[in-house]
Amino acid sequence: MLKSNRYHPNIKEIISLNNLAVEYHKENNLQQAYKVCMKIYELDPAPDLLKQSIDLGLKHMRYHLILGEIYYKNGNYVAAQKILNNLKSLGKHFSDKYIMLAKIHLQNEDYSNALKEYEEMTIECPQRFQSILNGLLEIINHDPFIERSYELLHNLYKKRGREALLIPEFKRKVEKGEHNRQCILGTLEHIYYLLGQYPQAISLLIKHQEEYPKDAKASCLLGNIYLKSGKYSEAIIQYNKVIQLDPSRKNNIISSLESLSDNKDSDNTIINYLVNLYIDENKLDQAEKILDRLLETKPDNVNYQNKMEQVLIKLVKSSFLDNLLDFCISKIEKLIKLRPENTRYKKKLQDIQNLNIRKKIPEYENKLKSSNLNEDEANRICFDLAMLYMKGGTNEERAISLFQKVAKSSSSKKVDALLHVGLSFLAKGYNDAAYDNFNKILTLYVSDKEKLQNLYQIAVACEKKNLHEKAKYYYGKILSIDMQYKDVSRRLDLISTLTKSRASEALMTNINQKFENIEKIDEGNIWVVYKAVDKLLKRKVVIKVIKEDFRYNPEAIDRFIKETQYLSGSQHKSIIRIYDVNIDILLYIVMEYIDGESLRSIQKKKIFSWQEVLKIATDICDAIKCAHKHGVIHRDIRPDNIRLCDDNTVKVLGFGLTRITSVSKVQETNQITEAPFYKSPEQIRGIEVDIDERSDIYSLGITLYEMLTGHVPFYEGDIAYQHINEPPKSLSKENPEIPRWLDKIVLKCLAKNPSGRYQEISHLQKELESYSKFYID
Repeated sequence: MLKSNRYHPNIKEIISLNNLAVEYHKENNLQQAYKVCMKIYELDPAPDLLKQSIDLGLKHMRYHLILGEIYYKNGNYVAAQKILNNLKSLGKHFSDKYIMLAKIHLQNEDYSNALKEYEEMTIECPQRFQSILNGLLEIINHDPFIERSYELLHNLYKKRGREALLIPEFKRKVEKGEHNRQCILGTLEHIYYLLGQYPQAISLLIKHQEEYPKDAKASCLLGNIYLKSGKYSEAIIQYNKVIQLDPSRKNNIISSLESLSDNKDSDNTIINYLVNLYIDENKLDQAEKILDRLLETKPDNVNYQNKMEQVLIKLVKSSFLDNLLDFCISKIEKLIKLRPENTRYKKKLQDIQNLNIRKKIPEYENKLKSSNLNEDEANRICFDLAMLYMKGGTNEERAISLFQKVAKSSSSKKVDALLHVGLSFLAKGYNDAAYDNFNKILTLYVSDKEKLQNLYQIAVACEKKNLHEKAKYYYGKILSIDMQYKDVSRRLDLISTLTKSRASEALMTNINQKFENIEKIDEGNIWVVYKAVDKLLKRKVVIKVIKEDFRYNPEAIDRFIKETQYLSGSQHKSIIRIYDVNIDILLYIVMEYIDGESLRSIQKKKIFSWQEVLKIATDICDAIKCAHKHGVIHRDIRPDNIRLCDDNTVKVLGFGLTRITSVSKVQETNQITEAPFYKSPEQIRGIEVDIDERSDIYSLGITLYEMLTGHVPFYEGDIAYQHINEPPKSLSKENPEIPRWLDKIVLKCLAKNPSGRYQEISHLQKELESYSKFYID
């Protein structure tokens, strides 16, 4: 009984015509069957097969398979494939579709897709065992070198539960001479190979070679067995027989060898053999890749070097002929690295680069004229074009102009453009213009890695131009970021050796031009101090000259100059005046000369009364308050930096100098680090962001403690640890004459946490002054 018409109005006619087509097909009357099928397709030209299977039933859809078969037999493979592939939506039904599709692929020598059809048929229609087996043997007969054929054959037996019968059945086929004996014998050998039964396979293969001496397949399989067994010399002998019998099989050998080449412990004989095959087959990229790996482990191996040279020469020739000039250049550069002594390669590189540049410059110039470019694209093309002009050496002015255009933009190439402009100006001797571009680079945010690379290029360029002071400046900036960057320390040592005597001579000449009655009065690890008279103003001055080894902290020097500028306008009576700062040769500072002694010197002679301390402390606070008001933190308040003049006025000196010497001290590997007697806990921890005005209050507290007791609160053992963790002893216990209110004031200055101290120096000053009016006349 027919199903209700849910699909097509001509359903009855389609069923009737399908049955007629089936009858004609049985009678092998394909011409009439074709006409009937076409009539059905006129009634339903684009059928949905899944819906048809519901409405018609599968048995009334046979006309599809019949039409596909007719197309196949008439050689209309495209039409046949279309119909047969559509039938795959019905799964296992009409299984002949797989066989016909496989045969079409065979006709086209597309063995891979033919195998896919039989693989799919094995999954969908395993009951068609014999048809699948015959199809696989047909493919093996056409090309016995396809490994997948044997794997599918083995899988077919396994899926049908007949794996145990696989070898016995094929042994019987060989003995009876069924099918094509040579093909069946080769299949049995390969089955032994797949199952790992190498002795049985080898025994058969040796007889196979005797019986069929022109069959390359037997030698190839024997080579694969020897390869897997680690018998590499024997494998190569067999592979050479294959090549002699059938040179087209080199790629099959390569496939076998590649599975082994990925193993780092592979035998060099086999790898070398594979490289030779790659070269013979013009698979140069693969050869280069393996040789790269070999030369990485054995860079001095002459054989590998020669082979790499051979490969690279071929790649250069082929890429040049294909007009792939960038690729060609990369391979010549690799050749030069391999053979640096070969001048021909260097000449070849220059010629190809010039050719490439001549080719690209007009292309890039035309691109720039396009109105469709956005800003990023235009800047990228400008930069690349400028680089081409620079490399070609044809129009440097045009290159600089293009770089300048990029340097004015927000392009990602802005820093590189500034660097190229600066280096070009430096080469031309336009030093100020060069420094201007270099300084712009330093103001831009880039990663430390990129900043170091740029600074290094700049410093080396300055060094080559004998601009030693500038080279030192930029090398110094590098050291402030990374003390161990490349060879910067060595380069600085060499420059220092070259320039030290010259710099000292030039420095003294400079000082002698401006000052007279020059007398050396002190020398420490960092500074040499002179007393002198200004020739023009006839006033006494002190000149502090930084030593050569301590001038490589450019950020600190810049900061010191800024802080000096801030304070110079204050004219505070208790801050020592700085008249001049010179950084042209060696840094030296010209400052006010004071008739008086440091608190350190006075303390060696006497202990201050608490009334004297109260008066001095108030004056120190006033000086520090002025500095803090201008955003300047002293960082090194201690008795050495405070002087008491003959008229009993206080002078505070050393503002900003700590920054200059702090990094330099780290650079001196042989120098013993000074104990942090006067440093605040946050300074000892070295966390820059935690250091503010309250750090100076702590250091002043230490200074007052020493003035009142004759010693600092922490003077033996682990000083740094005690500053951070241990409270100081009460001053009044050290000296009962010290009032308890003064004791409390000093101890509040010495709070471990900055929040526990006076929050501003003015708060401390006011409290001291409130007591001063009662105790000081």
